[in-house]
Amino acid sequence: LKQTHLGIMIGSQWLINKHITLDWWILGVQYGINKLGLEAYTEQGFISQSLQDQLHLDLLDQFAAIPIIGNQFGFGIDTKHISVDASFRSPGIRLPGFCLGYAF
Repeated sequence: LKQTHLGIMIGSQWLINKHITLDWWILGVQYGINKLGLEAYTEQGFISQSLQDQLHLDLLDQFAAIPIIGNQFGFGIDTKHISVDASFRSPGIRLPGFCLGYAF
C-alpha cells in the first residue's frame, strides 16, 4: 500500500506546560492518492477455470462497489497466480475539533 496525501488545516496549538499541548482546529481539507498491489501464488495444484471466473466476478463486484470517484483497478488471474492493482483518490474535510497531546 502506497499513500500520498496533502492537506491544510486552520487552527492553533498551545503548549500548556512543559509536556502538555492543546490543538484546536477550525477547518481542514485534504486530498490523497492510495495505491494497492496484491499478489497471490499457489505452489500446489492449480486454480480451475470455474474458480478463475468466480474470482473475476467477485473482484469486479468488490472494486466497483467502492463509492470513490476516480478509482481504478486491474487484476489478472491464471492457473497459479492472482494479482490486483488498485488506485483510489480520497478527498476529505476535517470539521472543528480539539486534541490534547503529550510533547516529548
